[in-house]
Amino acid sequence: TRTSVALASGAKTEALAVAGQALDAAKSVKTSDPIANAYLVARAYRLAGDTHRSLGNADAARAAWTQALAILPNPAGERPFEMSDRRMILERLGRTGEAQQLAKRLSAIGYREPEFRRS
Repeated sequence: TRTSVALASGAKTEALAVAGQALDAAKSVKTSDPIANAYLVARAYRLAGDTHRSLGNADAARAAWTQALAILPNPAGERPFEMSDRRMILERLGRTGEAQQLAKRLSAIGYREPEFRRS
């Protein structure tokens, strides 16, 4: 949340620092649900990539998004919010066909997460 607020206010350097802290924190979380842990880290990488993109560093953004996708477990049995995370990462990587398929599935089940509607 702090990263998003910093980005929205134009404090891009601060946003990058906070995104790094969020990534470190996400990597340190070890719950009894390794799948949830993976999605937490993937979300942090996605946010770091978004921050790099806002700073004009396309290579670092792509690297972060690629890492986010690599961390995600097999999509079988994904819950809607996890499917939405995957869709956003695929979209950022330019894999629009795959992202659109997930968007259609999410729309079909009535998924209305705010970031999903914005994308």
